[in-house]
Amino acid sequence: MSDNELSKQRIAFIAGTLGQGGAEKQLYHLLQILTGEGVKCAVFSLTKGEYWEEKIRELGVPVIYCGGNGTKISRFISLLRAVTAFQATIIQSQHFYTNLYAITLSLLTKAIAIGAVRSELQAEIQNCGYIIGFLNLYCPSYLFINSRSSFTKVINKKHHNKKSFFLPNVVDVDFYKQCQKSNTGTFTLLAVGRFSEEKRYDRILDIYVNLTNEVKSKARVILAGTGPLKYDLMDKARKYGLNRNRCIFTGNYTDTVELYKSADVYLLTSQYEGMPNVVMEAMACGLPVVATAAGDTPELFPPELRWLVIDPYSPDAFVSVLEKLYHNPDLRLEIGRKLRNYIVDHHSLEVLRPRIIETYRSVCTGGKHRIDTAA
Repeated sequence: MSDNELSKQRIAFIAGTLGQGGAEKQLYHLLQILTGEGVKCAVFSLTKGEYWEEKIRELGVPVIYCGGNGTKISRFISLLRAVTAFQATIIQSQHFYTNLYAITLSLLTKAIAIGAVRSELQAEIQNCGYIIGFLNLYCPSYLFINSRSSFTKVINKKHHNKKSFFLPNVVDVDFYKQCQKSNTGTFTLLAVGRFSEEKRYDRILDIYVNLTNEVKSKARVILAGTGPLKYDLMDKARKYGLNRNRCIFTGNYTDTVELYKSADVYLLTSQYEGMPNVVMEAMACGLPVVATAAGDTPELFPPELRWLVIDPYSPDAFVSVLEKLYHNPDLRLEIGRKLRNYIVDHHSLEVLRPRIIETYRSVCTGGKHRIDTAA
């Protein structure tokens, strides 16, 4: 497929939300790359007034609200009208739970349907319910999957082995630059994201209270975000006797770079993940990361630093690693430099741009899955 043929495509992205999530950030990066190739894109969102909406419009990409009156049938009718008017050649879902919209719209418009898997595969299916999850997985013409672990599970099902693509997440390493931490005299542990069950932020509080008194006297925790478990976490912090100076809940945030600059170590304590954006951003800022072995997280570390990847059921191992990092600031700097270099070499926009473009070309020509080149 020539560059000219690629530029003739009209891609309708179906987004369940445009909030501050990883899938939404990756949508923004996809749009950056595709519009740079002359591809006509539009985003059809089931929500409105959220974080990424204006930023996407600044790329020259229209964002059309298709939430209807909130029912699934009204959403579908709104989507059908808008996508038909756009004359899409490709209809791509950006979330697993919106795959079915892309599938049914493609049948009615004769466009190509691309579905998404954005997290751990079994969790994606369970969150939708078995029947809808089954349809979301098996019915799209193609699947774009952002984690190798989920990709491997999909192709092992021997159903999508000719139409599934592993498309790693990208990071804007020019925006997320090497940071110099503000000198506050504290040892700051940071976590950023949605306060939901799978993220297991409660583990961070458990880890904190098990640090030695020496480290604990200098340590503080910043939990940036919001979500259904916010008040549970705040209650747990109070029960542990952590005041607002020791455990800071920032609420919604807009400047993640400033958060990374304020921290000494980034913590990921998730039970499951796909390919976590926040970990990659923290690494790009030169921040040491200690993380559970969830999803593709281990692959984000160079082999010599995978001792920073911890069994999720081993809080003592977390404590041990954090104690080591506390006592060795030079080691923290060295780790930060190595992690940034690894992300720049494997996940920067410029490194992954050719792979993304080639993936779309392959879809348009009926190509097979790519597993030969991994991030």
